[in-house]
This record gives sequence, structure tokens and C-alpha cells, in this order.
Amino acid sequence: GGWCAAALARGSFRGGVCGLDFATSASFSGLGRDLAPPHFLEVVPLRFAVADASKHYHGPLVASPGGYATYRGS
Repeated sequence: GGWCAAALARGSFRGGVCGLDFATSASFSGLGRDLAPPHFLEVVPLRFAVADASKHYHGPLVASPGGYATYRGS
């Protein structure tokens, strides 16, 4: 989920800081990865700046049970 989703849905988002929350623990469980609790990464928050809300943005996340990386995307 993302905390700027409501503004995007209303069409009122014009730019600024936005966020995505990747539920990595739930994703690994959904893939059949039975990880012993507590999970090191439950949720990975990604905060980024949107300069032009009319453009298309990607927020890719590469994750493993013990770490993650993110980049701007294309």
C-alpha cells in the first residue's frame, strides 16, 4: 500500500513526497517461504519525491529475507 494512494485516486496529487510500503514478510509467506519468526523485514517503506505527477514512475524493490535494494527504475 501507499500513503499517497488516496490523493492519486482523487486526482489531486500534484507532486511532492510519496510512499510505498512493501509487505515483504507477507510476500515471502505467499511464495511458500516458511521463515522463522520474527521476520527480519516485515515491511519495507520506500519514500520518494515526485517532481511531475503527470509522469510515470517506477519504485522497484529487490528483496530477500535478509536485505533489500531499491532504485529509481525506468
